[in-house]
Amino acid sequence: MSTNTLLSFLEKYFEGLTLSPALFYSWKYSIRFEISDPLISSHEKDCLNQAFHRSITLFHRVFEEGDEILFITDVHTTNKDRFLQKRPLNVYLKYIKDKQRLYQLNHHCLPSVFQDEDEDDDQSLTHRYVLSCKKTELRYAQLLKVKGY
Repeated sequence: MSTNTLLSFLEKYFEGLTLSPALFYSWKYSIRFEISDPLISSHEKDCLNQAFHRSITLFHRVFEEGDEILFITDVHTTNKDRFLQKRPLNVYLKYIKDKQRLYQLNHHCLPSVFQDEDEDDDQSLTHRYVLSCKKTELRYAQLLKVKGY
């Protein structure tokens, strides 16, 4: 999927939305789900199990087998870091079943999505990776279990 296709998709279904943190607060129609009990420490096994169960349940309710999924990953770096332009992220190697699909992975360098419009910081970049795939082409259960940083 090209950048134009991603932008067309966003414009068609999410007019005026820009993919940037915190996405939840950037869109007038948002639903927020607690995926774990806030009273349980996030490092406890019960909390992690509950978060996984709720995440996988939401995923199954949102996506049917034949649905197209845009698997988008943003990585924030400095201009000096050229490594990501040469090697795709391991997240795609680990969680895409058919490695041939990786030839369709699109990489785009953007100004940092964290930077304010008033800032002039040309040191930061956002590397955006986009892959269009089906639910059945993802190892989504393993992906949803990955602990974020």
